Amino acid sequence: MDSTHETTDQSNEADTTQTINEQPINKSYNGWTNYETWLLKLNLDNDYGLYQMCNEYFEESKDIGKYELSQMFKEYLEELFFIEEHNIIKLCDTWTWRDWEDINFFEIVGSYLEDY
Repeated sequence: MDSTHETTDQSNEADTTQTINEQPINKSYNGWTNYETWLLKLNLDNDYGLYQMCNEYFEESKDIGKYELSQMFKEYLEELFFIEEHNIIKLCDTWTWRDWEDINFFEIVGSYLEDY
């Protein structure tokens, strides 16, 4: 009888662990989607040349839809800052392709469009 009781307790523990593991992890950072998004926006805003470049880019592109503009902006930055020999994006800080793909460009573009 004790071994049956132990089996039941063990299966309940496994179910609890499984439920905990299935919970989405909140990766937000300083009010942004994640650390990578926050860091890119910080870099773009804290370097005067990048800040001016972004403002000019969005001033010229303000009539384009937000989703399309976020894809265009991502590609624009990739063209400017991709270092092929190392397969990284170098823009004040360095991003691997995996980190770069985690950036929420839609959110970054939205923050710029709020200014226009």
